[in-house]
Amino acid sequence: MTCTNEQLEKIDNAMGALHGYVEQMGGGLTAWWINLGPAGSDEPSKRYALVTHHESDHEGDPDEPVWIAGLYSENYSIGDAEEYRADVTFDAAVEIVRGWRLIELRAHRRATIVDRIARDFVKLLREGLSDAAWGQLRFDNIANIGTGCCASHDFCDANMPMAEAFERHVGHEPEGDCERDASFWNDAWRLAQRRDLTEQGSIGASHVLLDEGDKS
Repeated sequence: MTCTNEQLEKIDNAMGALHGYVEQMGGGLTAWWINLGPAGSDEPSKRYALVTHHESDHEGDPDEPVWIAGLYSENYSIGDAEEYRADVTFDAAVEIVRGWRLIELRAHRRATIVDRIARDFVKLLREGLSDAAWGQLRFDNIANIGTGCCASHDFCDANMPMAEAFERHVGHEPEGDCERDASFWNDAWRLAQRRDLTEQGSIGASHVLLDEGDKS
């Protein structure tokens, strides 16, 4: 089975469009590994797709159903795919990979939005608190790790800065009965609390606790 120049060009163009890179495998087999994250991202996806063909048909006529598409995590092993589709044509393998990439890009976009909400929430919350209150909030949250509670509510109506940050990045006011809105809200809050609203490491002797009347 021999690929024509036109068929080889088709394969090269399709793999180039997917930003795949070539890896020579045993038996003269060629494989293309494709990072499923957005091209040029500072934080590429940790999931990869593999497009290759049966070793016995290593010339890989794209019109023959000998192609393989696999989905792998960052620390991939050829025999340990999350998903695996074999005996498909090249065009079908490319469409399978495009589908996996679409799912991954949606997840990446969602994670980016959650991150931006969390960052703006922290910024707005910090602007409304004194240095002492901010330090106390972060200290108090040590006891809240894993509880689902946040000490920010003891110092202000923390829902207000979260609502402002949410609307800024989602494009509308949060709706309490909307599962998607609740997911953005909760994930952003958890991220902010873990990353910025909880004091990290040991507590130094210089930490000053607030009086009950000084939470502002």
